[in-house]
Amino acid sequence: MPAPIPAPPTPVHTPAQVLILLCTHNGAAFLGPQLDSIAAQEGVDWALWVSDDGSQDGTCALIDAFRARHPDRDIRRLQGPGLGAAQNFLWLLNHPDLPLGPQTHVALCDQDDIWLPGKLARGWAALTAAADAAGPLIYGAQSFHIDASGRRIGQSRRPRRAVSLRNAVVQNMVSGHSLMLNPAGVALARQAGGGAGIAFQDWWLSLLVLACGGRALIDPVEVLLYRQHDGN
Repeated sequence: MPAPIPAPPTPVHTPAQVLILLCTHNGAAFLGPQLDSIAAQEGVDWALWVSDDGSQDGTCALIDAFRARHPDRDIRRLQGPGLGAAQNFLWLLNHPDLPLGPQTHVALCDQDDIWLPGKLARGWAALTAAADAAGPLIYGAQSFHIDASGRRIGQSRRPRRAVSLRNAVVQNMVSGHSLMLNPAGVALARQAGGGAGIAFQDWWLSLLVLACGGRALIDPVEVLLYRQHDGN
């Protein structure tokens, strides 16, 4: 009897410069262009972890096909907690198996936007170049707004006041769809964990960083197309 053919070895991935955390729920209508825009990112090494909250459409099939097209990347799909978008993001951010190296930054990702090619590289450069990069930093940028068909309908506005804890308590000033954390910010968020009462992951993370002596970096440049539609 011939010897059985051994299974191919599982790829070993070193921690990427940027770990993208994408949360999905019945997002097949718009997910394809978002995944394509992730694949088109320039200037940084990225990995992608996806937490799907029980999609019943073709979302999971799109993710699995994307992973098959990019076998050189660390792309994984997990089953989310089923508690809504904010809890999905925080659950994924606190997952014990995240491939976090000492220099790994984290970027949150919505399922229905389109990233411009330099989005990740721009955020990573801003965070790594900061004089206080050893402490917790959170990054946010601007966006062009598009409708369900991709038609441009507006753009974001940069905060008129400083992004301080005092102002962030009453206004969410760091957009979740552009949000990135430096390694110290990631460590702080994982130390704090999540909570059932947290309604907005981006607001919570910005308050956490600012309350613990960190800083928010607000980029005046548009880095993505933020889609606004009935299913947001």
